[in-house]
Amino acid sequence: MPGSGAASRQRIDRHDQAANAAATLRAGFDSVPEGPRSQFVRNQILYFLGRLDASDETKQFLAAVWHSDQPPFIRYSAAFTGAMIGAPTIEEEYYARLVDDCESDALNRGYHLFYHGDQDLREEDMPWHDDGAVPATRTIEVLIFRLRATGLANRRLRRIELHTLRRFAETRGGSQTS
Repeated sequence: MPGSGAASRQRIDRHDQAANAAATLRAGFDSVPEGPRSQFVRNQILYFLGRLDASDETKQFLAAVWHSDQPPFIRYSAAFTGAMIGAPTIEEEYYARLVDDCESDALNRGYHLFYHGDQDLREEDMPWHDDGAVPATRTIEVLIFRLRATGLANRRLRRIELHTLRRFAETRGGSQTS
């Protein structure tokens, strides 16, 4: 049902549940036990945090994770979420990293390949890096679809997603973009 996600978020916001859930997620981030799934769990905390709360407190938390000594995949997740919820400094720094650093670029593309279903990996196999070997068919479709979306989060991520789409075209020699 279109729009049901927005309606659900409005009901949650009305009862301060989003702020409480976000505070719980932020508090639980550092208590994730180390293990084969810890990066995946921390990534999911950041993912849900970005869908629940765009407060200054969450933006500061994401900036702290982005600038921390967490593994690159977790820092990437924090930066992407920060850009999505409107933390322009994080977005600027992260975009510059994607453009200037091949490792960050490959990590970004690998993340998209997994989340959009082109690559089926176990959570324990994180982080995912794109080496150009996996077709990006579904990922390219999703990125093009998202570029047409007009939601605020979509507009905030547009520059990153355009870069990602271009890099998929470059790493695939255009063979999957026609």
